[in-house]
Amino acid sequence: MRSIRGIRLMSAVASVVSLWVIGVSLLWGVTGAVWAQTDPTAPPDYSIRNIRHELTDENRTVVVLFDVVNNGGAASTSTTARVLSTQGDQIPGAEAAIPPLEQFGVYPVRLTFPVFVFQQFSGERVSLRATVGIGDIERPGSDFIGDNTTRFSVQIPVLPTVPVGTGGAQTVLPPGACDGEIVLNICFDQTTRAIIAAILAGLGILVIVIWIATIILRALFSRPATFSVWQPPYAQSAYLDPNSLAGRRALWQPHAQADTLPMPCQPGTYAARKVLIGAEGGKLKNWRVIGVRLNQYDMYGRVSRSQVIGDAGMVKRLDRAARRSEKLDAPRAERAMRAIGKKLANEFTGKVSRRSASLPVALDVRVDGKHGTVKIVFELHQCVGDGYQQIDSWEPEMVITDRSAGVIHENLTYSLYGQRPTEKMRDFRKRLRAEITRTLANTFAGASPVDKSAKPAKRGKSAADVPAAPTGAPAVPHHASVSGEGDTSMSGDTSPVEVPRDPTPPRRPASDAPHDDMVPE
Repeated sequence: MRSIRGIRLMSAVASVVSLWVIGVSLLWGVTGAVWAQTDPTAPPDYSIRNIRHELTDENRTVVVLFDVVNNGGAASTSTTARVLSTQGDQIPGAEAAIPPLEQFGVYPVRLTFPVFVFQQFSGERVSLRATVGIGDIERPGSDFIGDNTTRFSVQIPVLPTVPVGTGGAQTVLPPGACDGEIVLNICFDQTTRAIIAAILAGLGILVIVIWIATIILRALFSRPATFSVWQPPYAQSAYLDPNSLAGRRALWQPHAQADTLPMPCQPGTYAARKVLIGAEGGKLKNWRVIGVRLNQYDMYGRVSRSQVIGDAGMVKRLDRAARRSEKLDAPRAERAMRAIGKKLANEFTGKVSRRSASLPVALDVRVDGKHGTVKIVFELHQCVGDGYQQIDSWEPEMVITDRSAGVIHENLTYSLYGQRPTEKMRDFRKRLRAEITRTLANTFAGASPVDKSAKPAKRGKSAADVPAAPTGAPAVPHHASVSGEGDTSMSGDTSPVEVPRDPTPPRRPASDAPHDDMVPE
């Protein structure tokens, strides 16, 4: 009996000891878990709890509700809660920002998305999953991200359908659903596209109206380009002896139309030119361009219907070239003048007819300068062999009045060929464009005012040795003030002077250049 009682006592003691060990182990484990969760230095551990969903707005919107709980340490960055399909595709609009949560913090989340995104699963149950904090709060592959994702399913309501012809059935979306593409959470259906098209059409019409109004206002308030009246600034005296040196010089001055000499050079003939320089030298120095004009002329004067006057933009570019003339070489000058030549030639050929296209063309460049800062130098040349030889040079006596305020106005006139008999209008336009460009480039390029085709005078020959009547003494012209907007008269003969680069012009007298603003006897 005693042995049996001892055995029972020992088994009872063993049972108590076992229960005590188990209790101590459980207490230790719970204490460790609680200590780990309450450790402020532990990383954040987000999880999704209490997820649920419902259909609202007459079964047109799915609402997903759940709580985001931080079971770890405090978070320092925000994250985003999303609803994804089973394939991992983002559900449009089903996302919400989650601010950083404190330890054991809870943040309620409400996500909504329209039912139409699952219209292909009408009447079926679709599986979805909610995620939070993966990648920005907890590293992918971590042991604690298992509760960062929760799966759930949504029953999609049955969407009504109607038959469409013989091609089967077409899904009819509930009111408010999007029947098109979604871009940046905006539904681009037919209605939206029609509204956008109407807005764009309205903007286009508004732009056209503003453009037309601008043209009308410019036509009402802007001044058309004009070519001002010009009188030769040098004195003309009818009492000079035409056989004297001063008389011969005065008679030659009206025949000097520009700073070029007629080409080709005909042996034994004489030609005059005028060179515009600064008071201290330098081609076109201190001269300013104030206008440019292109028109036809015949034996009676300028043909006003073919007149083309350069706009303000052309004048500014020419004036800029005149200021930079000393630094402007021929290739750079041609590049600068190409746009002007193209525009003048195109406008000019648009005004001429086939019958009048063969008339010669005059190119006028109007300049002015302040008295005392500019000079006009006349030169008389004789053709010797295949080139010109300078035989005289002089500066005219200038006429300065109070009305002119000391400003000297001068004009350079260049004569170009009209359309040739075997030339088509397209070829004529192309050649005229090139000749205008080349002529303007030669006018504004180069530092030296001396023409390269001119030969220096022979040693020992002075102005007093000029022949008494080099060309039979040119007739004395009568000056007339002519408006730049009408016909401008010139000398009786109207044969053009070709630019120096054309090797095949017909041989005409050297005095055939158009005399701008001069009336024949």
